[in-house]
Amino acid sequence: MHVVGHSLGGLIARYYVQRLDGHRRVDSLVTLGTPHAGSRWAHVVPTSLVRQLRPGSDLLAELAEPAPHCTTQVTAIYSDLDPIVVPTAAGRSGDGGGRLRQHGGGPADPGERDRDLVEDAAGDRQ
Repeated sequence: MHVVGHSLGGLIARYYVQRLDGHRRVDSLVTLGTPHAGSRWAHVVPTSLVRQLRPGSDLLAELAEPAPHCTTQVTAIYSDLDPIVVPTAAGRSGDGGGRLRQHGGGPADPGERDRDLVEDAAGDRQ
């Protein structure tokens, strides 16, 4: 079986293959624009679901733990221009013990764009 997950759906699918033995059924997982290491935007929306997308959350810490039994091929597709997954490096996935390929692209200094987006968001809340 091949699974494609976008954004939160990518995290749900990754949890399934890494932590719920879904690797036994899923041969490959492709994630699109998934905040594997969280997003600073998750601090803006105070719901329990979105809190799990905050960098350093319990969920993301669990997914970052080794999962050497996971045999699912994971491909993380991200963009250095993604305005939601901030910082953009959060779109990359640790392999969790599985097999990983990553594809991304964007400006030479995505960190500058990330800082601008976060500053804009902070200004909108004032």
